[in-house]
Amino acid sequence: YSNCQAQDSQGRTWTISADPGLAWDINLDGEIHLAALNGGVPVNYTDFQWDGQWQGSLNWEHDGRSGTCAVSLTMAGSSTGNGGQTNTSSSASGQVCGVAVSFSN
Repeated sequence: YSNCQAQDSQGRTWTISADPGLAWDINLDGEIHLAALNGGVPVNYTDFQWDGQWQGSLNWEHDGRSGTCAVSLTMAGSSTGNGGQTNTSSSASGQVCGVAVSFSN
């Protein structure tokens, strides 16, 4: 992408361009079982995990200033479901624009 514009929460306009861009590498693993019947009620079961990385950089411009922002994030998640019950989790940690970030749920 090139010359994408967005406004922040204070109404300032930022222009963002990929340089060289952001790459997403993801690994998926798991299984899905559908349409099993239990007393006439469909029962679906899923169990999968994923992990990956988001790497690269982007250029930014705002109000006559400009710079490059590096992104390096490691992410992971999982989902397990049985019938109508689903449990999911995800997490990420790394650096975005020189700031350490981390979250999980």
